[in-house]
Amino acid sequence: MAHQRVPFGLGSLFITIQHGSSELRRGRRRGLRSSRHQGQTSSGSLFVRLLQSLDTEFYYHILSSRRVRDYLSDSSIGTTMQNLNQKILQTVPIPICSYDEQIEVADELNKQFSAIDNTLQDIDGNLEKSEALLQSILKKAFLGQLVPQDPNDEPASLLLGRMAQEKEEAAVRAKKVKAAKKKTIKRSVS
Repeated sequence: MAHQRVPFGLGSLFITIQHGSSELRRGRRRGLRSSRHQGQTSSGSLFVRLLQSLDTEFYYHILSSRRVRDYLSDSSIGTTMQNLNQKILQTVPIPICSYDEQIEVADELNKQFSAIDNTLQDIDGNLEKSEALLQSILKKAFLGQLVPQDPNDEPASLLLGRMAQEKEEAAVRAKKVKAAKKKTIKRSVS
């Protein structure tokens, strides 16, 4: 497969189809990263340089959406290796709005995604704390430290011994009952 090196910088989008799903990478907008990067393209990828009147961040969010990724995956050509081309990308339904609206939408999406990421980090942290708390509670429960101990309670070792003895006695009784039933059945048959 032939790879082609292309400049990858401001106003650039790089779309790749791999294993039935699309991935999108971008150059930074508004001068956040001014150096030029190199990307590799193949038949499963497409390099897009947007017009200056289009906001890269806005179109990144549009093209990253599940709907567009599924559309690109479904529209790509090939069974063994999926391929993208310019014709497929031109058929992607994309909303049109002014540059100012694009920036406003992209900023709001970035703010919302940031809030989601923060919430997910909080959830992960709280899950770790709850797991540690659970382990601590279980440890204290097994050590008998959760509630005050009653000195009149039977020690666990004696209780377990008594329970084992009762189980053995019940098994002996069950055998005797079973043997008595067999004798009764033999007498009634004879």
